[in-house]
Amino acid sequence: MRCVPNSPGVVHRFASYMALAMVFAIGAAHDARAQDLMSAALPSYSLSTNSSTSVTAYIAQPPLDLFVTPEQPATDLVVAAARPKALLPLYVSFASLQVLDITSTRYALDHGAHEANPILSGLAGSTPALVAVKAGSTAAIIYLTERLRKRHPVAAVLLMVGLNAGYATIVAHNYSVGAR
Repeated sequence: MRCVPNSPGVVHRFASYMALAMVFAIGAAHDARAQDLMSAALPSYSLSTNSSTSVTAYIAQPPLDLFVTPEQPATDLVVAAARPKALLPLYVSFASLQVLDITSTRYALDHGAHEANPILSGLAGSTPALVAVKAGSTAAIIYLTERLRKRHPVAAVLLMVGLNAGYATIVAHNYSVGAR
């Protein structure tokens, strides 16, 4: 069977493969970061003998008692997590997918399709209005994801992976509808 580059199946498969590759890349980066954090969090003690061998032992910290009231206010206990390295590329790809969504929507509309989103159906005819709505929603999503990242960095990464995968599917669908 011969694959046609612009066929809907090829576009959907490509979007699925890209989303799956992002999930695996983020998972690998998360595993490496978790191992780095564990080695940094656990104190190490080196035991050496008269010979040239030494043994490094990691001593685990005592478990945190969740039912004891802390002596300092709760706001002092919450420390903002560092931004995961995967978030910045996910933000860039999300913004790029928004641009592709605008161009693919315009492409589909020019080829006889109609806007299926009832919220944007009135704005789909005006490119400046569509750009303004997409820019505002992209900025809002990135801002809210940054707020989520401070307490739940893994959830923020997973949210952006899901949004990127969803918009990649939408862009692929728009181009496939326009090609019909």
